[in-house]
Amino acid sequence: MPQALPFIALAITAASAGFSVKSQLDAAAKQKKARKRQLAAQKEAERIKQVRADVESRKERRKQLREARIRKAQIISSNVLAGAGEGTTTTAGALGSINTNVGRGVGQINEARGFGEALSQQAGLVADEETKIQNAQSKNAINQSIAGAVDSTVSAGSNIFERFGGTTTTAGGNIFA
Repeated sequence: MPQALPFIALAITAASAGFSVKSQLDAAAKQKKARKRQLAAQKEAERIKQVRADVESRKERRKQLREARIRKAQIISSNVLAGAGEGTTTTAGALGSINTNVGRGVGQINEARGFGEALSQQAGLVADEETKIQNAQSKNAINQSIAGAVDSTVSAGSNIFERFGGTTTTAGGNIFA
């Protein structure tokens, strides 16, 4: 029976190391799921932000068009009241200028919306990459933990074996190394 004690102690040490590694693997799996949920939430927040920006840009375009119609009506009204009529070159020039300004304003709104979409896409890509980095770091930590557990188990086995009168050396060196 005394000869079995080193092996029993080694088995207990190996089992506790295995349990520790299993616990760490479970924790890493939970962290990975949490990161996936966090990434999904970030993407949803970006989508909502983009929808909000789209709504705002539509409002701004409608506002620009409404203001242009009001200015056109004011110009036509003032020309008619002045006796110039609607068909004069002055009226046509003023209305053309308004149309140009509205076109420019709507174009700028659309351009800003395009930049917002591009930024939103980039934010999603950054979040994806951050998640990949965190997953790689978790795997690295687990691998280091496993290596440490194996090293501890081998060292413990060697110490236990020597304590009970065994030898860990052969002609070639330490059998646990």
